[in-house]
Amino acid sequence: MPRLKSSIAVLFMGLACLIPRPCSAGIIQEVQVAVRSACKKELNDEDALRLVKDLYLFCVAGQNVEIDNCNVPCMKQTAGAVVGK
Repeated sequence: MPRLKSSIAVLFMGLACLIPRPCSAGIIQEVQVAVRSACKKELNDEDALRLVKDLYLFCVAGQNVEIDNCNVPCMKQTAGAVVGK
């Protein structure tokens, strides 16, 4: 019986990871400001949310990310392993 309970708990924990969580409004605003200053382009919240991965996760700290023929600085704080690649 304890094994069944732990299996059910693991299942629910796994399902909880699949539920999308809202991205912090602060991060979206930071992406909008970065693109606005580097590219002179305004982004709506939805477009900025799509760029969070590129500007925070998939880039290398200190390097630029090309977005619509414009270079935006990577917003990752520390240089380390590139997540997801």
